[in-house]
Amino acid sequence: MTTTSQSHMTNLDKNMKSVSIRNGYWFYFEVDGLDIAAHGSAYSGLEIVYINDNPVSEKRNLFSTNGTHVFQHQGKEYKVIFETTSILRGELICKLYIDGKSYAEQTKAYVESSAKGAKTFLKSFLTFVVIGGGVGFLVGYLARIFAG
Repeated sequence: MTTTSQSHMTNLDKNMKSVSIRNGYWFYFEVDGLDIAAHGSAYSGLEIVYINDNPVSEKRNLFSTNGTHVFQHQGKEYKVIFETTSILRGELICKLYIDGKSYAEQTKAYVESSAKGAKTFLKSFLTFVVIGGGVGFLVGYLARIFAG
């Protein structure tokens, strides 16, 4: 592998291990030689579960803090549950069940600490207020121009 592709893979690995608005939440489990990955979008509510890089379940959760994916593979029933535990911190737990038994769980958060959480929340909130106000002003201005 070349240095450039090693660097690209390292950056890709880092992006998938950390939580961000752009990359969302990635969870990884290894079960009986299978790689199970679960991805939750941080902004669209889309959740996708993969086995060996092949999507096996996809669902969009816009108005719920929990998402459940049930699927069969090689004679076993798998269940992946996404559970939001803190909206302010953006904390999400991903639980994996095999044949009804708890196998593993992982927790990731957009903001790791409460102090940092308040600052990040305020910064994001103000950004959205400014953007929302700008869009609202522009729509109102254009409506006045075209109406009169």
